[in-house]
Amino acid sequence: MTGLWKLGVFALTIAALFPASYASAAGGDGPRAYQLVPTGTKSGRFLFMSLDGNQTFSPGAVLQNSDINVNVGGFQYTQTFDVNGNSFGAFFVLSAGSVEGSFDLGGGAPARLTGDQSGLFDLQIGAVYGFVGSPALNSPAEFASHEPGLQIGLLGKAFLPVGAYHSDQVLNTGANRYAFQIGLPTTYVMGQSLLDSNRSTIEVLPSVTFFGDNNTPFGGPGSTGQDPIFTVEAHYTRNFGASFWASLDAVYEYGGKTSTNGVSNDDRQEAFSVGLSVNHVLPSGVNLQASYGEVIWNNNNGPEGSLLRLSVITVF
Repeated sequence: MTGLWKLGVFALTIAALFPASYASAAGGDGPRAYQLVPTGTKSGRFLFMSLDGNQTFSPGAVLQNSDINVNVGGFQYTQTFDVNGNSFGAFFVLSAGSVEGSFDLGGGAPARLTGDQSGLFDLQIGAVYGFVGSPALNSPAEFASHEPGLQIGLLGKAFLPVGAYHSDQVLNTGANRYAFQIGLPTTYVMGQSLLDSNRSTIEVLPSVTFFGDNNTPFGGPGSTGQDPIFTVEAHYTRNFGASFWASLDAVYEYGGKTSTNGVSNDDRQEAFSVGLSVNHVLPSGVNLQASYGEVIWNNNNGPEGSLLRLSVITVF
């Protein structure tokens, strides 16, 4: 795998696949997260994320009247396969870091409660199966000659509660509950081929995230639950030569009303965010990627804040 073929593979293997909890502040799973790559491609992504606002790292976890900072270091491994002649990718994400902040106690109390914790965050595992315009590309010739156009896949992602959690702390690196996301990553690629240095894309990812209950929540109630969150993520990306591309990002989310012991808290979330991503491919083929996003509108219960995400991506 040499020359233009190798550069094209590295430039296309940009796997984001990060939590829906960052949708409102960081562009969701990110641009070019689900585009076609050759069968058998193995990629690793090392990343750093810094989130400031009223969210923790866990999907859907918003704390009103809070100031929270989350710093995360993580590693993602992704591999693609041929399944019934179509492209299939499987991945896992393991991350650790810290969360700290303060929030109002409520009930007219004058003080603010502070907290911090460091350790593992919840494990993410998932897969995406391409069923429209997503054939398994099993050779350099197939990859180079594939005519781009509309691609649609089926995404499934699970968040497993392995992170650190203590019920006597309001801020934790783990969520103490399961969460599951399903989505339809849809991409329209404009260019002569997947190796076209002038390629651009329009990407839309509608998804819904479901939550299990937390049976040992902070504050003493028997259990807390959360309604599904619906998200629509969109990107317009554009290549500027063979080694650089940029993206305009936007995300809208709706839902996520919580409940305590089965009683609704009437706190539906709604937010809209915008962002920018850039990616540079080094001569060695390693990708350097940066994304920044901010919530520009939200309702009283919605997420707010900003996020910076830096990544180094390589193919084994």
